[in-house]
Amino acid sequence: MSIIDIHLPDDLKSYLDEQVARRGFKDASHFVRALLEAEKHRNLDEELEKNLLEAVDGPFTEWTDDDVEHIRQLGIKIIERRKPR
Repeated sequence: MSIIDIHLPDDLKSYLDEQVARRGFKDASHFVRALLEAEKHRNLDEELEKNLLEAVDGPFTEWTDDDVEHIRQLGIKIIERRKPR
């Protein structure tokens, strides 16, 4: 696991401390990690939606093994993120 050092203005540090306490996180590190995971999953959802819209709007062709594998991998990512940690 890597360590990063973040410098925050006092108002953001206060907000961070409030959120950690209010939401029941063990510490600021766990809260920031949860924020980053949520952002990562949001990006996966956006990628999936974009791919689906392109598929609907694009020309229809036979699916290749690569197409099926790509869809399978996206599905696995979505399922993994929904598993309790």
